[in-house]
Order: sequence, then structure tokens, then C-alpha cells
Amino acid sequence: ILSREASPEVRVDLARIYSSLHEMHHEARTALVLHRVEGMSLPEAAQQMGISLSTIKRRIQSAERVLTNHREEGAQ
Repeated sequence: ILSREASPEVRVDLARIYSSLHEMHHEARTALVLHRVEGMSLPEAAQQMGISLSTIKRRIQSAERVLTNHREEGAQ
């Protein structure tokens, strides 16, 4: 749900981010949120998810590709 008080530009950006998150595989989204939103280190996030450090790096990289693709589509 987007705030009605947000500017139209912010609302568009947030809608794009939510759409990106929705398109991500849930494991990539979880890895990204633990690291970028919750502020966990990569080793902490990997431990939280019960995966190796290399696996969490791949999942975050995958999530970041989705975000980049959406950002580039929005710029066009």
C-alpha cells in the first residue's frame, strides 16, 4: 500500500520496487531483504537462511538483477 501523501514520483518508484520484489524468486527476495533491509552481514543472512555464503551471494545477485532490469525499464 502506497502512502497517499507521497509525491507521484515516489509512488511510481515504490510501485516499481514492489513489482520487482514480487517478480523475484522468494529465496532471492528473502536474501536481499535480510541483507539490504534488515542490515545483516552476508554471513549472518546466510546462517539465518541455513545456506552457504556463496549461495546467499548468488541469490542477492539474482535479486539485484531483477531490480536493475526494472530500473532500466522505468527509465525508458
